[in-house]
Amino acid sequence: MKIWMLVAIVSVLAAILGFIIKLVTDEVIKRLDDIVSELKQLTKTTTIQEERIKSLHEQDTLIHQRLNEHSDRLHSLELKLNK
Repeated sequence: MKIWMLVAIVSVLAAILGFIIKLVTDEVIKRLDDIVSELKQLTKTTTIQEERIKSLHEQDTLIHQRLNEHSDRLHSLELKLNK
């Protein structure tokens, strides 16, 4: 009789422990899924920002080239005027 009660109590405790472990595991998995989703969104945003930065660098290079060309032209005109 005592063994059956002990087995029953252990079974109930095991069931409760299993339920608690399942709840905790489900919450951890849910949180990990949320983190993965956030990371995917951040990666997408980072990629877009990197592309924008690259484009801005290219535009900056073109602007500097044009400014240098204009500067050379102005310098050339100044030289012609001073002759």
